[in-house]
Amino acid sequence: MPKGTPLSALTLTAVKVFWSFVLVLIRTARPTDYRAVEKIDAVIYADHAKERPDLFDPAFTNTISQEAYNNFLGTSDCTVLVAEHDDGNVVGFANIYVEDLSGRVWSPHKKRAEIDSIGVLTEYQGQGVGAALISAANLWAHNKSATYIRLTVHAFNERARAMYEREGFTAERIIMTKDLRAPHV
Repeated sequence: MPKGTPLSALTLTAVKVFWSFVLVLIRTARPTDYRAVEKIDAVIYADHAKERPDLFDPAFTNTISQEAYNNFLGTSDCTVLVAEHDDGNVVGFANIYVEDLSGRVWSPHKKRAEIDSIGVLTEYQGQGVGAALISAANLWAHNKSATYIRLTVHAFNERARAMYEREGFTAERIIMTKDLRAPHV
């Protein structure tokens, strides 16, 4: 599929949505979308750094390199989807990849999809843009023969967790951490 085109005519009607007066088109990213994706990722990272500076270095700014972005665009098992506002601006994105699990005896699944990262500009959050990206990611993963899709969300990100749960995601495992730099080690 050429980069920058809608997923298909059929899926276009499923993901071109009108939510709270916001019209978005979900499409595969183009190389020229890098700056917009980088900006959204930086905003999301900064929000995370405010909430948990012990996990996210507030001084770090380049969250997605041009090379990593191009790698996601350049292989058949990875993609970047973008939410393009009707004014032409990219207001959200999702990086997705498919992993072959056929050699793992413990898994009943042959392929799994992972949403590596997802982000929506703050002013467009809560208007269905994230849900539209999730819907398109589900469709992309299904078209790649994945039998399930997963993502990681930080415990403090309650708004995102609620949206993922509305979209049918459930907790699979809980990762617990302990800061060993603390004086109570």
